[in-house]
Amino acid sequence: MNKNFLNYHFWATNKVLDHLGTLPEGILSKEIPNVFPSILKTLEHLYAVESMWIQRIQGNNLSAFPEITFQNIPQAREAFSEVHSQYLAASNTEDNKLIYYQNTKGQMFCSQLWDIFIHIVNHGTYHRGNITSMLRQLGEKGISTDFIIYLRESHDKGI
Repeated sequence: MNKNFLNYHFWATNKVLDHLGTLPEGILSKEIPNVFPSILKTLEHLYAVESMWIQRIQGNNLSAFPEITFQNIPQAREAFSEVHSQYLAASNTEDNKLIYYQNTKGQMFCSQLWDIFIHIVNHGTYHRGNITSMLRQLGEKGISTDFIIYLRESHDKGI
């Protein structure tokens, strides 16, 4: 498997967290009309989904999204760092490994590990876009997390 996609996802999430950590206090929990009511709620959703999928990959079925509440960016960073470490460990198995899981409606499914990783990366990209939109609604600057920027920065750092 090309771990570039997972590494990109981790890089992009950390870029967003870095940027959010520079914003004025209170802006992350300010309610605005968007997909989720606040930036923090968007981060909590992103983490809950990643946490749920890694549990499924590890053979643990969850009947509902894990409950998580972030009080601040350092807490979010720690949680994402832990789950991302679990994804890296899981990525050392065969790409076409089959993962059997139950969705939150109780339906059974089976997906290849690589397809789940692609889903996680795509889901993260979507919600990082939501966060950029929310930042602009709040009069703040967004942050670019495009894949090509990751590749350029990785190349410049010799990664």
